[in-house]
Amino acid sequence: MKKFFLLLAVALFALPSLASLARDFEYNGLTYTVLDEDARICETKAGEGSTPGNYVEGDLVIPSTVYDGENEYSVTKIGRSAFEGCGSLTSVEIPSSVTTIGMSAFSYCSGLTSVVIPDSVTSLFPYAFYHCEKLASVKIGDSVTEIVDYAFYACKALSSVEMGNSVNTIGFNAFGECTSLASIKLPDSVVTIDINAFSGCTALVSVEMENSVATIGLHAFSGCTALVSVELGNSVTTIDNYAFSECTALTSIKLPDSVITIGSGAFSGCTALVSVELGNSVT
Repeated sequence: MKKFFLLLAVALFALPSLASLARDFEYNGLTYTVLDEDARICETKAGEGSTPGNYVEGDLVIPSTVYDGENEYSVTKIGRSAFEGCGSLTSVEIPSSVTTIGMSAFSYCSGLTSVVIPDSVTSLFPYAFYHCEKLASVKIGDSVTEIVDYAFYACKALSSVEMGNSVNTIGFNAFGECTSLASIKLPDSVVTIDINAFSGCTALVSVEMENSVATIGLHAFSGCTALVSVELGNSVTTIDNYAFSECTALTSIKLPDSVITIGSGAFSGCTALVSVELGNSVT
């Protein structure tokens, strides 16, 4: 009998605390999920498949603090697919309590026109604003270190991007097919421009890089048919395969002395290119 009670006690101790189990509650028309009962933190409810956790229209203001009865919770995360497919959502205000924007949190929000990601956000997950076709301006706070894969892919109205000074990587297809983006200035924190990062940005005319960029990835700017000017920083060592392929308006390129490797087809299909100046380090 003593052994039975000992085993029972061990089993109960091993179970997760009831206080830590996730649960949902509603506050002012939105549903939230408790992430940690003891820490009193929650997220906007995650969606399932293509069904959002909350379906909203018009202007959305996410509060920093919400209540379930007398219990107060801080909203620290926008859940995965939390507002995915909310086509009538026109604006969103993200509070400074939020540190994470989950995967596909606002994907296919076709009516969303602008977004400001506050300095509190450290984690931006893939597809966060995927196919937000009317999204015209984005301001990314100073704590985001990576513009992740497909974060703003096919945001066809996007014409203004302001990045914080902590971004070190522009991810795979992060701004691919953003066909209204005419110019981009990368902060001096960016080290890597990943595969297809700006591919298919057919309105992109100029790119300005600071001296931190070391790698321009595979197809990074391929198909940018309006690109006439590229200013490379003195830290670029690698221009990967097809990085500027099919940039049919590019007339000249000057590579800094830091460039060691130019990949296969890096400038293939650049039919207007008449002048190439190589640095002294190309091997």
